[in-house]
Amino acid sequence: MAVARQRAEYAQLQQQKSTLFQQQPNVHKNQDQDDSDDDESYSDKWEEFHGIHSTGRFFKEKRYLTKEFPRLLEQDPRSIGQPHRIGEIGCGCGSALIPVLRENSEAVAVACDVSSTAIGVFDDMCSQAGIDRCRVQLHVHSSGRMESVTSSPFSSKSIDTMMIIFTLSAFHPRDMQAVLKEAWDSLDSGGILLLRDYGLYDMAHLRFTGKQLVDPEFLVYQRAEGTLSYFFSVESLQKMTEQAGFVTDECKYVTTYVTNLKKNRKMRRVFIHGVFKKP
Repeated sequence: MAVARQRAEYAQLQQQKSTLFQQQPNVHKNQDQDDSDDDESYSDKWEEFHGIHSTGRFFKEKRYLTKEFPRLLEQDPRSIGQPHRIGEIGCGCGSALIPVLRENSEAVAVACDVSSTAIGVFDDMCSQAGIDRCRVQLHVHSSGRMESVTSSPFSSKSIDTMMIIFTLSAFHPRDMQAVLKEAWDSLDSGGILLLRDYGLYDMAHLRFTGKQLVDPEFLVYQRAEGTLSYFFSVESLQKMTEQAGFVTDECKYVTTYVTNLKKNRKMRRVFIHGVFKKP
């Protein structure tokens, strides 16, 4: 019902825009413009977002990840005597990776994010957490385009476990294969991709309006600050990862409930949990 409402609102808005342009025929897109500014716009939106939340406190540490993905605390069986090499695409300010490095003192990590501000906060948070910076390589890097794979901060087959945590949903579906290819190229044979993100019909999904629906075909939404949001079904995530070459180990919904004490209302959160292997 919520998605049907959003589609109806979207259609109504498109009709209103069409009528407006018919009334103002001189208003049109500059034909010399193309989509080459999309990457800069995407980077700018996230830079602005992390600039507002530059203390790093906006994102709570995701300490539950080591329970959801126990592999993060294990020694990789293929590299006995060597540190567990963990990567993360879209690391933000380190809310996912820092708890892992704190619990697994033998792990080393390479992480990247599109925002230089976020990387700076991550660096500071490592110091506050007492994590030796020699264990962590941080890079400013824009994923999501095939050409970005060639400039990836991850060397080929240099990672045992790759994390993509609440990041893939920030891309348009047409750009997700480039992100997954970067993960694939980075992982060693037998390596594992760990993925957690927003699931279909999550509370946040149902709150969006038709005005925020920017692509009704793929159900892509735009948040107030201009960043994108997508919600995965088990089928869509499994299809994407398998198209990238991965073998599915786990792919399921995780449903939790949070209570708004002020309104005395229970709200359902729906997440997607995936473990995928590179043969």
